[in-house]
Amino acid sequence: MKITAIKAVKRNKNRSSVFIDGKFALSLGNSVVSKCGLKEGYILDRFELDDIIKHKEEVKAMDYALLVLTYRQRSIDELNRKMEKKGYDRDIIKKVRDSLKAEGKLGDREFSLWWIKQRRSGRPKGDIAIKSELREKGVKEKTVTEALAEANSNRVEDELELAWRACRSRLDGYRRLPGDKACRRLKALLGRRGFSFEVIGKVLDKFRGH
Repeated sequence: MKITAIKAVKRNKNRSSVFIDGKFALSLGNSVVSKCGLKEGYILDRFELDDIIKHKEEVKAMDYALLVLTYRQRSIDELNRKMEKKGYDRDIIKKVRDSLKAEGKLGDREFSLWWIKQRRSGRPKGDIAIKSELREKGVKEKTVTEALAEANSNRVEDELELAWRACRSRLDGYRRLPGDKACRRLKALLGRRGFSFEVIGKVLDKFRGH
């Protein structure tokens, strides 16, 4: 098989159309063309063509993974599931994943620390909810525990302060309710947001004291 022409794609300057034996064979990114040393007159066999096609898929898979990670950080399991759903081969997924981990762009510890920070801003959630969310995202228990310990050692607010902040916008409304009803609603709110019974009890004591 002989490459008879390599033509730039009009609508995408980063891609080229490769013609083999006078017929269009495939479209490749210019980086793939360059890396594989392709040029007009190049003779290749079936195995070389298969390798080129595989490399094309690997580049495409990497581009997709990087696109996914631009929206927000992902756990390793999340990225795996995204790429499997997109139809990428498991070997290619592993190669992409390993490359991203080696470059420091993917890792469950870093993702967990980022997730904890997000969940403690705005309308914060407690450790119970955060643990559950991270486990749902495929992060191992040991990694979750270590990330929470690291985040807790560095945080400015303790969990009682976070819980108080989580319900602060509702307090004026609760104070207009009968005491028992207000406490039930406050307890339910903080329970949904993943705070422990101990912390909820302290918040209720603080609420009653105001």
